[in-house]
Amino acid sequence: MLQYLNSCPFTVSVAIMRYTPNCPDGGDWTKEGWWNIPAGGSAIAYGGDLGAVYPWWCDYVMGGGRVWPGSGIYRYLTLRRFRWCEWTSSSDAFQANMFLFNVDGAADQTWNIVP
Repeated sequence: MLQYLNSCPFTVSVAIMRYTPNCPDGGDWTKEGWWNIPAGGSAIAYGGDLGAVYPWWCDYVMGGGRVWPGSGIYRYLTLRRFRWCEWTSSSDAFQANMFLFNVDGAADQTWNIVP
């Protein structure tokens, strides 16, 4: 399971990207969002066993007028709810600098979002 905890005094929004070979609309990744997590709240962005899938994931976190640092993985996202293949976009999309991380075979991963 991939879970996010919000330790900020404001709502944060999370989008993720996970490896899905031969995504129907092109590419090998699926990007989806948004999980809008209120202050002190949590959300499960992926409920399966992380150890059973590809270990590399990406996320994009924003809220309270800021964006958390990415690691140079740029993909197009939209502010409305979405679930797209890696290269799918729309006229209202923006380029997001996503953060790449490795779950290193763990079944579960929890990220604590701090200000």
